[in-house]
Amino acid sequence: NLIIAARATGVQKLINIASTCMYPRHAQNPLQEHMILSGTLEPTNEGYALAKIMTTRLCQYICNEDSSFNYKTLIPCNLYGRHDKFSDKHSHLVAAIFKKIDLAIF
Repeated sequence: NLIIAARATGVQKLINIASTCMYPRHAQNPLQEHMILSGTLEPTNEGYALAKIMTTRLCQYICNEDSSFNYKTLIPCNLYGRHDKFSDKHSHLVAAIFKKIDLAIF
């Protein structure tokens, strides 16, 4: 609804934030855009992945219909997770923030 409303009101530039869940369950790294919809999605978040794929495609269709619209999709990598690094020298931003908050509280 937000993307359709942006187009209807003449918003010329839009950044859509997607997710790596759009890639197939067993996609090999490095992930590349052409891999989207090339295999089975992770069943535990398939609905979310399909919604992200749909909004990405919608942005592409809008730009294809009218070149005055510049709608882009960013697919940020996973920022943290169970295999993230929480060391002072090698952690990702979110993991570093979590660690600093944890140290400040306790």
